[in-house]
Amino acid sequence: MTEELLDVVVRKRELQGDGVVVLDLTRRDGAPLPMFDAGAHVDIHIGPGLVRQYSLCSNPADPSLYRLGVLRDPASRGGSVGVHDILLEGHEVQISLPRNLFALAADARRSVLLGGGIGVTPIIAMAYALHAAGQTFELHYCGRERKRSAFLAELASAPFAAQVFTHFDDEGPEQKLYLAKVLGKGEAGVHMYTCGPAGFMDWVIQGARKQGYSESHIHKEYFQVEVDNSGGSFEVVAARSGKTVQVAEGQSILAALAQVGVKIEISCEQGVCGTCLCDVLEGEPDHRDVYLTDDEKAGNDQILVCCSRAKSKNSCWISKGNDHDRCRQLSQCNGHAGRCRVGHHHRWRRRTVRLYSVGGLQRDRLTAHAVGVHEPFLSFQRAFQAQWRGVC
Repeated sequence: MTEELLDVVVRKRELQGDGVVVLDLTRRDGAPLPMFDAGAHVDIHIGPGLVRQYSLCSNPADPSLYRLGVLRDPASRGGSVGVHDILLEGHEVQISLPRNLFALAADARRSVLLGGGIGVTPIIAMAYALHAAGQTFELHYCGRERKRSAFLAELASAPFAAQVFTHFDDEGPEQKLYLAKVLGKGEAGVHMYTCGPAGFMDWVIQGARKQGYSESHIHKEYFQVEVDNSGGSFEVVAARSGKTVQVAEGQSILAALAQVGVKIEISCEQGVCGTCLCDVLEGEPDHRDVYLTDDEKAGNDQILVCCSRAKSKNSCWISKGNDHDRCRQLSQCNGHAGRCRVGHHHRWRRRTVRLYSVGGLQRDRLTAHAVGVHEPFLSFQRAFQAQWRGVC
């Protein structure tokens, strides 16, 4: 099943702050775009082989446009520079349908929104949605300097402007973010959402934990992290094609598979977005990502193959199927590729995994999934110990 793409045009382009381009994407004929939930992102097909994910920051109730903001990163691997240099007004580009891995909690009675720098983009969409729903919330926007920050005019004129608080390093102590005071004590119905640089987010998340917030009430979305590529070698086998490859020290599973023609859909390559997520229902992965929660990592039933590694040298086998429709039929899925409401991760394409011990004896069955997998069977040298859980 091929991923559906939308043809859109850059209707408006504006430079804001220091190196932030704000783009309004619309259909050329002005027809409505698919609705999206606050926190969603789209994949932008910037050029051949260059796909990047950016959060939507427009009002989810307005289907006439998708707005996004992109900071030009000097260390860019092509994504942000491509957006700035290529996506000019009138330029046509293809994007994915919106996907949401950073959704608002349905049971929240109070929401604390904390955005750092360009990480404020999904936070803005959340504020629009919470205001429209009549929910109690605060939006705290943090940055180094006011003059370098984008979206300030929009936030000042927004219908929820009274709920917006800005905090800049170069301004007085009266506007400093006192995190404990802003968060308050963690309790049922109070949810915290944060997006921004890793250091900022780590500080916010640790602060929330100190205030007694449970992990289920701490919602986060990273957009850039350092990847730890250290670790010993292990073997990966593409079972149906019979291809076997050694994953070297310092090499990712994805990179090793690409060398033998095994392609898995990727985007961030930093363990942030979840595009290459695979369910591991047996074993003990060596997690290197920031996408999975601590509880999910402790469950050892999922792995992001762009950055995580294997701790042993035994084998597992993967084939693809599709459980997305079954999930939707059970009314547990929000209709987008991403996380379903019951908390499991799914993609449009799913792969089934068979596990084998060192001696080649079949141990159990599990599943893994990713979008647009070209290789129907995959194996990395590991032995796992768990059972397939069923739906999603």
